[in-house]
Amino acid sequence: ELYPSIRQKIARALRSWRPSDGSALSLIKPWKPVFDFKTWEKFTYANIVPKLEGALSTLAVGPLSTTSQDDAKKKVDWIFRWTGHISSHRLCRLLAKHLFPKL
Repeated sequence: ELYPSIRQKIARALRSWRPSDGSALSLIKPWKPVFDFKTWEKFTYANIVPKLEGALSTLAVGPLSTTSQDDAKKKVDWIFRWTGHISSHRLCRLLAKHLFPKL
């Protein structure tokens, strides 16, 4: 089957990807309709979600934070860029675990 090979190549290309770089969405977006829901969920959970978690884990907010509001907003925008491409329950879990406790 061709699709596992394609997923592996895309996953390999995403290894050095950082959430600040919008190119990953452009790379994988055309493949979403090709893969079934379960496969897409598994792929994004393995290759995208950990990177988004990493970005949020470095986010500091509050009066004692050294992170500027613009930098904090950018990081949150990186997460919301994936709305519609990562399931809403995954995004909610990501925010609940890594963002909301910091507010």
